[in-house]
Amino acid sequence: MKRSKTRKRKSKIGIFIALIVLFIVGNIGVNQFTFITPYTIESSKIPSAFHDYKIIQLTDVHSIRTDRAINSMIHSIKEQEPNLIVITGDLVDARYYSSESSRFRQGEIKQVEEKTIQFVKELTEIADVYYIYGNHEIMLLDDPENNSFKVAVQELGVKIINNQVETIRAGESEIHFVGIQDPSTLYKSKKYANVGNTHKERIDYILEDILVEVEDESFTILLSHRPEYFDVYAAYPIDLALTGHTHGGIIRIPGIGGLYANPQGWFPKYSSGLYSTAATQMIVGRGIVNTIIPIRIMNPPEIVSITLKNNGNP
Repeated sequence: MKRSKTRKRKSKIGIFIALIVLFIVGNIGVNQFTFITPYTIESSKIPSAFHDYKIIQLTDVHSIRTDRAINSMIHSIKEQEPNLIVITGDLVDARYYSSESSRFRQGEIKQVEEKTIQFVKELTEIADVYYIYGNHEIMLLDDPENNSFKVAVQELGVKIINNQVETIRAGESEIHFVGIQDPSTLYKSKKYANVGNTHKERIDYILEDILVEVEDESFTILLSHRPEYFDVYAAYPIDLALTGHTHGGIIRIPGIGGLYANPQGWFPKYSSGLYSTAATQMIVGRGIVNTIIPIRIMNPPEIVSITLKNNGNP
């Protein structure tokens, strides 16, 4: 009788361990793929000339290491046939970039972030690319103007729109893209290094400063790395904010959402998906970054695909 109970107990333990192993292996497998998440944004402020205009958002790429990663993402993005590609920060990974820079100085490699630059090159062959700095781009500020990575992507045609407004026109119609760099990277900014005492105050100051160029009735899209300042974005004439930084909350719990995001902490308010106020919507991308260790659980890498729809404006 005791042997029977012991066998049953061992059997249950074995099944439990097998389920854990299956879950981990399955999660590792899923995390090797990048999924497209589609969104449709409708507004009467979107000019009819921009009806069905498609934007691909990439965020938190954190440095490309392999040709496989390039090929997989480029294939997925090409299938979407975007009009524009935006990168909302952390295209590079600070630790990897630092390692690459050290190897470059020692003459071991010819170019820092060669795979990431190749990825960007292939992006520019699909559509125009707009890019703003996240917190990991702090590594580019050793030489803000002549940094080799920055120079390389700009030579490919990428538009870095930190603290700038870009206008896209179709016929006589236009929409605006507003870019703000991550506040942690402002310390070498000639204009904004000493404004405000907190990240929130700095973002507020920059938006107030640069949005004077934008008329309220124009459809305006903000590129910003951090979603936790949604209340600040919503206080301005911004129709859509595209953000990242949270990595989806690392672990996603069904019915609850993300587990943790810095600096929001546990169970962050903004971790992934679409959020709305009366006048402003915000999309938080889960990002691309991945590792062999399954730190992303029920949270696969993501490319965001946004289609703009005119819903009544003649």
